Order: sequence, then C-alpha cells, then structure tokens
Amino acid sequence: MIERLIDKLNKLDERTRYSPMVKRALDKIEEICIKSTGKKNEWVHEGRKFFLEWPEFESEDVSFVTGKIYEKVGVSSRFMGSYKIDKNGNIVKFPFFKR
Repeated sequence: MIERLIDKLNKLDERTRYSPMVKRALDKIEEICIKSTGKKNEWVHEGRKFFLEWPEFESEDVSFVTGKIYEKVGVSSRFMGSYKIDKNGNIVKFPFFKR
C-alpha cells in the first residue's frame, strides 16, 4: 500500500500538488524567469543572477507557502531572502519583483 502511494506521488509534477491559486502565482513567477533566462527558476536583476527554490507542496491547513531565494556567486550561491504566496495566490513577499 505504501509503495503504491509513493509511486503515485513520484509521478506527480511537483507543481500539481499546489492549490490552483498558488499554482497560478508560481506559473507567473516561472514565466518571468523564463523570459529573463530561459530557465524556470532563475532570473537576472541589475546584472546579478538569482534563483529560487520551489516551495514544498502544501497541506490542507496551510495559509501560505514560502520559498528561499539565492544569488549565484561564481560556482556557489548565497542566501538572499525568501518569498511568500498566500492561499489565494497573492504574492505577498518577493524581493525584486514589482507589485
């Protein structure tokens, strides 16, 4: 039984686990990143390269999702902050993006 559940979860694209409203916000972020760099989770701002980690998929009682943002520095990266999306898909906090 557990193996079947794990198999089903592994087949899911991570973004399919989000509510439709949160997924819409993540799709918008992805769209901006693709326009900037061609990659789903990277963008350039003022000549500096940044990337984000997609948030963990949400549980039923979550009122928002959060994720981390990093700057690429040579071959390593540096933590730069975080972002927050509420359960209605509003991007509540996201450095660099205009509201």
